[in-house]
Amino acid sequence: MRAILPTLKQKKRYVAFEVVSREAIQSYDEIKRSILEAGLSFLGELGMAEAGIRLIDDDYDPKTQRGVIKVGHRHVDRLSSALMMVRKVGRHDAMIRCVGVSGILAKTEKRYILA
Repeated sequence: MRAILPTLKQKKRYVAFEVVSREAIQSYDEIKRSILEAGLSFLGELGMAEAGIRLIDDDYDPKTQRGVIKVGHRHVDRLSSALMMVRKVGRHDAMIRCVGVSGILAKTEKRYILA
């Protein structure tokens, strides 16, 4: 099977997000589940597949409750709209907001996660 040409590949963006809640949410799995459920309800299965949404597990910081999501460059607005639909994470009332967007993972981590 031949490799896909670079001009045909979807460009990627890294969206930094922050979980805002009264209590600190320790379980990253609950946050991940809430984001994926919001994406499925807002975008549907086809929209999620086209957007290429991937949560990057290694970049979640439980102290600041910030993390990174990888998405296609044409679907950044749709992802941020889906994140606004989150009202609960597990049993906690919470919301998820976009902090910033970058095309390079290291830059996203430096600016938005570690800051």
